[in-house]
Amino acid sequence: MKLYELIIALNPALSTEDSKELTDKVEGLFPWGIKQKDDIGYQTIHNVHGLKKGSQAYFISYLVEADHLQLPELQQKMSLYKGLLRRVFLSHDPKDPFVIFQDINDIYTEKLLQLASKDKKAKKTRDQKQQLLDTAKETEIEIVEEDEEEAGAE
Repeated sequence: MKLYELIIALNPALSTEDSKELTDKVEGLFPWGIKQKDDIGYQTIHNVHGLKKGSQAYFISYLVEADHLQLPELQQKMSLYKGLLRRVFLSHDPKDPFVIFQDINDIYTEKLLQLASKDKKAKKTRDQKQQLLDTAKETEIEIVEEDEEEAGAE
C-alpha cells in the first residue's frame, strides 16, 4: 500500500444530496482508509483540459492509501460517476505533510500583505529621499547664490 493524494472536481450544478452521494461513493472505494480530507470548496477553473475557462467546480482533496495496481480500476470506476468532472491521483511521500488548501491560501495572503506593506514603506522611503533631494537642491541653490554674492562683494 502506498499513500496518494486524490483530488476530485465535482460539477457545481449538483444538489447537496447528489454531492453527498457522489462523495460517499468515492470514499467507499477506499475501505482501507482515508487518512485525511480537505473540503476545498468552489474554485474557478483556469486551465483544465475539456472544461470551460472561468467556470467553477467543487474540489475535495483526500489523502488515501491504495495499492498502485488498483489505481487503473479506481480511475475506471470514478470515470463512470456522473457529476465527477475530474479526478487525479498524486503520489504522496509519507514524510511530507498533507497540505490543507486554506493553510496555503492563508500563507499566500499573508505574503501578499507583507509585500504590499514593504511597497508602501519603500514608496514612503522614496518620497522621503525625494524630499531630501529637493531640499538639498534648494539649499545648494541658496548656497550658490550666497557664494556668488560673497564673490561679488570681494
